Amino acid sequence: MIERLKMWLIWLRRCPNSRGFGIQSPSVYRFVRYVVNEHYPYYAYAELQRCYPNLGVVQRKLFLLYFRISNAFQPSVWLDYQDTQHAEPSYAARTSYIEHGCRKTHMVPFQSLEEVQAVKRIDVARMCVDHQSQKIYEALLARMSDTSLLIVEGIYQTKESRQFWNMILQDSRTGITLDLYYCGLVFLDHVRTKRNYLINF
Repeated sequence: MIERLKMWLIWLRRCPNSRGFGIQSPSVYRFVRYVVNEHYPYYAYAELQRCYPNLGVVQRKLFLLYFRISNAFQPSVWLDYQDTQHAEPSYAARTSYIEHGCRKTHMVPFQSLEEVQAVKRIDVARMCVDHQSQKIYEALLARMSDTSLLIVEGIYQTKESRQFWNMILQDSRTGITLDLYYCGLVFLDHVRTKRNYLINF
């Protein structure tokens, strides 16, 4: 109940930023409208709901987003960070959502800098903020191309995570960024003018 109430308060605060309003780039508008905030029930939603009935509200919201990102990007390699300080019982569910979005996607879990450095290609990477975030971030960017997407979870959870997100926004190597509150999406191409969009997700 508290989780749902918090979601509604966040939604109300961001209401002017709904469904791509104010976005000048046609490609970013389409991504926000038809991937980030697509409300049409995809083919696998009901099956995934049956398989994983106990996910939290925010968790399922994020996993459905990852499903749609996987479906839109059709990534061959998705690098997925495993928090070394906390248990990750949700990894199997997250993997299932992503792989249902694109059957050819190869999920690569990682916990350390060395595991990132061993990967040659990254289409999509998901990370969260912890004690090794900066090193992980640098290693990911070194292996990602201008067509890759970086997902950063929990960008408002702590003072450190907010500072880390602000550092990404200022980084000249990043392009357009989407602030969804629960996570940030970082595009790495520089064809479009660098800008951060606040999105009501």
